[in-house]
Amino acid sequence: MAKSYRPERKSVATLLPSGPNKMSPISSDPTSACKPSIRSSFSDDEDMFELIEMFVEDAPDKIQRLQYAIDTQDIEAVRVFAHQLKGSAASYGFEALTDLARQLEANAIREDFPDVLECGQCVIGFLSSIRV
Repeated sequence: MAKSYRPERKSVATLLPSGPNKMSPISSDPTSACKPSIRSSFSDDEDMFELIEMFVEDAPDKIQRLQYAIDTQDIEAVRVFAHQLKGSAASYGFEALTDLARQLEANAIREDFPDVLECGQCVIGFLSSIRV
């Protein structure tokens, strides 16, 4: 019998950035440990500025969609959302968000809801803190 693909389980903490864009807990908000002050690595590129601006402006909608999928425990919706976010975050220069989206997708594939919840809250924290 063939084995099904089960992505490796990683701690969300290993995906959080260090250095100048490092997370800093600043409140009792459960997502505060995941809130970076982060900008796109392409933010100085004039050709990308408008596209990055649209991605950032769409963040509240992305947060709402992910939160709804988590609240309703719709693992497939979380997986699809994470897959799409993984590609778009990479395209717009948000590498740390790309890594978290990759992990969220892997957690959803494994149907590991506690890890989906934890990682999902970190993704929401990132999305609420991204800047152009």
